[in-house]
Amino acid sequence: YFASWDEKVSKFVPLLGKGPFFVNRTTPSYADFHVYHLLDSALKVKPDCLKSKTELLQFMKTVEKTPGVSEYLKARPKAIGVGEKPMLEPAPKVGDKIVRKFS
Repeated sequence: YFASWDEKVSKFVPLLGKGPFFVNRTTPSYADFHVYHLLDSALKVKPDCLKSKTELLQFMKTVEKTPGVSEYLKARPKAIGVGEKPMLEPAPKVGDKIVRKFS
């Protein structure tokens, strides 16, 4: 997967244009969230996979600051065991109720 990663992920950079979202959009589209998810997942497996792609790292920061998204990212369960036995971190419980708070 990562053998051809740089070649494939480099194709996203020109599509950002002047950004901050793909194809010069000022608001995110479904495609922006899909690409964010792809890049975020890749970073969980190989944390340095975007070290030379500063434009894509900036794109990810912009998505993370989007209203609603930042709150979701803080509250979502963390992926653990990536590359070994992937799963989501168990949610905290109070009694029999799962607790998820948006800060």
